[in-house]
Amino acid sequence: MSPDDLFDKMKKEDEWYKARPLLNFIRNSYYFVIYRIPGYFSDGWFEVKEGFRRMFRGYGDYDVWGYNSANSVRQIAILSRLRRTKCGFPYTVFKEDGFEAPSDVQEKAWDKILDTMIDGFQAILDWDEVFIKDKNGAYDPVASDKARAKCMRRFKKGMKVYTEYYFTLWD
Repeated sequence: MSPDDLFDKMKKEDEWYKARPLLNFIRNSYYFVIYRIPGYFSDGWFEVKEGFRRMFRGYGDYDVWGYNSANSVRQIAILSRLRRTKCGFPYTVFKEDGFEAPSDVQEKAWDKILDTMIDGFQAILDWDEVFIKDKNGAYDPVASDKARAKCMRRFKKGMKVYTEYYFTLWD
């Protein structure tokens, strides 16, 4: 049986069940009881184990497996909070040649720097979601590579600013 035959068979079966809502309800209830409820218990056990790992180690196995994404989510949250609740801006960052700009100009400049850092980490999450289809609905690798290249440029720009101002990230 080819994949196309299998998909046709599945489509016909779905149409048959859509025409018979009572049988569809019975089938879905059966699958829920047989597969979903036991799945909740087994998944719940893994969530409990992951919670204990996070309590005692400070990180879980899921964080290690996808560290770049997990770290990006955490950094975006931290930098966004720093931007919202900051008490000011780093004094040494904006003082050049004895000239000091007004504080509102410096604060706006610091907000722009923080936004660049946040966008750099957001580029990592955007990179994970790149899947561009062509007009026929098939995966388009050329367009996807172009989108990933844009994400990479945003990431590099954000990381350059992040490393430059790393020691000033405090509140």
